[in-house]
Amino acid sequence: MLVIADAAGPVALAGIMGGEHSGVLDDTENVVLESACFDRAGVRRTTRLLGLHTESSARFERGVDRNLSGWAARRAAALLAQLAGGRPVGRVLDLHRPADPRSPIACRYDRIRALLGIPISDDEMIDIFRALELQPDAARPGVCMVTPPSFRGDLETEADLTEEVARIHGLDRIATPTADLRRPEAESQHRRALAISRLRDILTGMGLSEIMNYSFTSEKLLGLFNGGRNQSCVPIANPLTADHGLLRQALTPQLVETLGQNRARQVETAAVFEIGRVFFQPPRGPAAEADRLALGLMGPAGRPELDRRRPPTEEEMLLWIKGILTGLCRALKFAAPDTSGKSAPLGLTMSPLASEEVSVTGLFPSIFAPQRGFELKLDGRPAGVAGLLQRELRRVWRINEPLAIAEIAVDPLLAHLDSVSAPQPAPVYPAVRRDLALRVLQNITHEQINNVIARTAPKELTDVELFDIFEGGQIGKGYKSMAYCLTYRATERTLTDDEVNRMHEQIVAGLRDELRVEVRDGQA
Repeated sequence: MLVIADAAGPVALAGIMGGEHSGVLDDTENVVLESACFDRAGVRRTTRLLGLHTESSARFERGVDRNLSGWAARRAAALLAQLAGGRPVGRVLDLHRPADPRSPIACRYDRIRALLGIPISDDEMIDIFRALELQPDAARPGVCMVTPPSFRGDLETEADLTEEVARIHGLDRIATPTADLRRPEAESQHRRALAISRLRDILTGMGLSEIMNYSFTSEKLLGLFNGGRNQSCVPIANPLTADHGLLRQALTPQLVETLGQNRARQVETAAVFEIGRVFFQPPRGPAAEADRLALGLMGPAGRPELDRRRPPTEEEMLLWIKGILTGLCRALKFAAPDTSGKSAPLGLTMSPLASEEVSVTGLFPSIFAPQRGFELKLDGRPAGVAGLLQRELRRVWRINEPLAIAEIAVDPLLAHLDSVSAPQPAPVYPAVRRDLALRVLQNITHEQINNVIARTAPKELTDVELFDIFEGGQIGKGYKSMAYCLTYRATERTLTDDEVNRMHEQIVAGLRDELRVEVRDGQA
């Protein structure tokens, strides 16, 4: 702590408070004036430590021009002589060391005009600086070098000079901008980020939990899924560990590993998803990257809480993963698939994998169980794969129950997110439902039946729902039972039972002719 002292001892705290014995009393005749400038940081530190705040300390804490010390002493002596009848005697002892000269500040005229938005000339700005004793030097064209005086310690940058010009020129002469406060368009708010956020909200709304994995993985893990064919993988030049030597080319391996680690910790049911970036090396050219979505279901995730004691079947797992994909595409504004065969199918379609190669780079179609893998198409274009993981891969993590996974490219999923569909009027006339139970061969699929119904059905058929598949001794070896609910509705009138029966029989006749199905007892 800095003090002011004489030969006898301290008489004042520098810049804060004078001493008791150095004060002016009624009988004081001789006064010694001292004018000094103290370091602002030292004054502030002493004030805080002692808890002593004065007008003097407040002024020094904010900074005082050291060149004003001599002027202040002369002004105080003049006031004592003028107001108190004093008479200056003795000489002035000056220990003043001049302050370091201030560095000039470059001030660009065009920059000031651009910031303030006012048509002020170069000469007007120079006149303002001179009036403020700022010593402008306009030797260079377009730039004015301004040297602030020592008492203007607040002027340090070009922005400070711009503020001075605005203040003196007149703040009321600066026009108020008329900003458009309406909501910006989606493109200006990073449409893709908003779309992916919407995708994440839809999946969490379905009850799935999001997981996040590193973008790099191990060669051993990828080798389990791609059969050791790592030619298209992108290696990391200086990996931290052996488990982080490659950039991932798919999300599925890490997703399955995450489910396996949860299962090892006695988590029997999980429904998870991950949205992340994958990397792969084409045969020619630089490495490429793409955003993907991966889904994973383990255990009876599609059942209510009270019905999760028994393990899920393969059919249930497939229906659950298909239901998630269908609901996701519906929420992302994809049209219902066109199964009439008259045009390319719209929306989401699932076709059995015909080979171990798919059009989407980096996916592993060979990881699915036989006849349990499907290629996903959006609006007729390949977009991903889905199915049940083969038993050998499941047993690496000691998972015995079926494991449903899917991986799909993000860009095709977001194709219709900004589309706005025309509103449809609410149905006025009641609907009529008919159930249809069919005995069909094992190799006949739901898609084939749906296609025949779409070709033979009248326009009044509004919905076809598969609600039951049954196999057993009652049906016969090599056969299965598939039950459908068909909904009929007309837009201009109420349908009669006779009309619905004729429409229903028309569909049944088409199924019999094309697929040789048998209608079970109690049906039309």
